[in-house]
Amino acid sequence: MNLFRFSPAEGRALLVAAVLSVCTAVRADFRIQLTRDAALLARADASAQSVGTSRVGEILFAKAASGGFYAVSAPEAARVWLSRDLVENSRIAARSALVRTGPGIACERVGELPRGTRVMALAEDGEWCQIAAPSTLTVYVDAASVVQLPPAGSAGESAA
Repeated sequence: MNLFRFSPAEGRALLVAAVLSVCTAVRADFRIQLTRDAALLARADASAQSVGTSRVGEILFAKAASGGFYAVSAPEAARVWLSRDLVENSRIAARSALVRTGPGIACERVGELPRGTRVMALAEDGEWCQIAAPSTLTVYVDAASVVQLPPAGSAGESAA
């Protein structure tokens, strides 16, 4: 029974258009490229502690730009720390886990990971575990270190 009086083909076309519309509205990331090496910072402040360094030429996915910094998805170079008691079988076992710039509560908070987030342990220091920062974590780079790239597939981007 077709309550909306669309043919099956029209219904599929409307569904595809609706899904694409939602995906486009939700996906606000844009690409930036480093013009020089840049620290990955815990917050949008030049005095913030670093969680790694991205290298000149690296492309990052920015979420927002504000106050001279870009909020970016944590790249591979980002390293953060958390209490090793919160990790079990390479996943966050607690309801959530605070991640920090170093091993200890005196180190700056970078963010929070929800239960079930997969983590890759890299090192241990006492009760603390260093992990590769998941890309869901947000870190910051100085806007003076990057250029914004045109959208993928646009006329301003050369084909690979």
